[in-house]
Amino acid sequence: MFATAQMLSRERRMLGEHTMGLLMTVIEPGHRYMLNAGTALQFVRKLGAPSGDGTTNEELLEVLIHRLTEAYQAVPCEETVRALYLLHETLLAFQLRADKRASAGVTGTSLPHDSEADRERFARLKSAMQLGRALPGKPDRATAEQPPRAKQKRSVLQRTDGGMRA
Repeated sequence: MFATAQMLSRERRMLGEHTMGLLMTVIEPGHRYMLNAGTALQFVRKLGAPSGDGTTNEELLEVLIHRLTEAYQAVPCEETVRALYLLHETLLAFQLRADKRASAGVTGTSLPHDSEADRERFARLKSAMQLGRALPGKPDRATAEQPPRAKQKRSVLQRTDGGMRA
C-alpha cells in the first residue's frame, strides 16, 4: 500500500526532519533528501569528511536535461524549450565555477575562488535584494519617472451624415 504525500510529510515532520513542501524532505541540508516517492537522493560530500557516495549537481542537471529532451520529443512546447535552455545555462555556470576553482587552485577546499571585488559586489547585491531596494545602477521602480500613458481609444459612436459610425 502506498502512502499519500500528506501522510509522508506528516511522518517526516514527526521525525523532526526539515520539509520544503510535499515534493521532498531535507534529511541532511545540502547532502541528503527524501523524494516524495520514497527514494533517497544523496549528494557527494566534497568538504569536511569527503564521501564519494552520491551524485553531483552537474550529474543531476544532465539527467533533467535528458529527461526534458525526451519529453520534448513526445510533446513539444515552448515551456520545455525554456526549461531546457535554463538547465543548460545552469550546467554551464557550474562548469565555469569548477574551472575557476581549478585555476585558482582551491578545488576541494572551502576557500573562495573569486576576487575580493566580486565578493563585495555580491554582498551589495544580496543586501539590496534583502531590503527590496533597487539594484546598483538601476532606478528604483517607485521613484523612476513613469512614461506618459497612451491615450485610450474611444468607442463612442459619432453621428456623421445622419448615420452611426464607431
